[in-house]
Amino acid sequence: MAPAEGLKAVARAFLRAYAPATPGSIARWWVGPPALPVGSGLLSSLGDEVVPVTFAGQEARVLAEDVAGMRAVDDPFSWPLLPAFDPWVIGMAREDPFVDPHHVSDVFRPAGRIAPVVLGDGRVSGRWTHRRERNCVQLAIHPYRSIPRRGCAAVTEEAERIAGHLGRPSSCAGSRPDRPAGYTASVLRLPSIGA
Repeated sequence: MAPAEGLKAVARAFLRAYAPATPGSIARWWVGPPALPVGSGLLSSLGDEVVPVTFAGQEARVLAEDVAGMRAVDDPFSWPLLPAFDPWVIGMAREDPFVDPHHVSDVFRPAGRIAPVVLGDGRVSGRWTHRRERNCVQLAIHPYRSIPRRGCAAVTEEAERIAGHLGRPSSCAGSRPDRPAGYTASVLRLPSIGA
């Protein structure tokens, strides 16, 4: 494969996974900031394969073949737990709408460490930590905003999946504003739960 075709393949793969993309987001993911000309070149190299969209008040690009599927999504509800150094987190813009600017330094730590995050409906909504103990996995959520009940159920399911992957049962003490102190949750310590 010729180098130019290889770069186009990289740009297509990025857009399939992380669109909508701006020149800054694809450049940050591919070569690191500040490489806007590289990002612009990658997106421009695809020509008519990409189309402009407005996302979070700015122009971005998506693959033309993906537009119909994006429009067909009824409910983008999703609350995954992304691991430390997740590629989406590495490449995302370090600003609204992806992460509140007040929490950027909590996600992007000193010495290049990138924290594991709770992604709530496409936005960094907190971070999470886990600790393997002899008989279980303790997983704690440190939310940046209120987590809706439906989000709590999704996060709990994710935490149980992670505990299973680590080969341990999941159980942790938790607290909820609508329960007495010491309430035992199946997996999580959730300091605040929204309606």
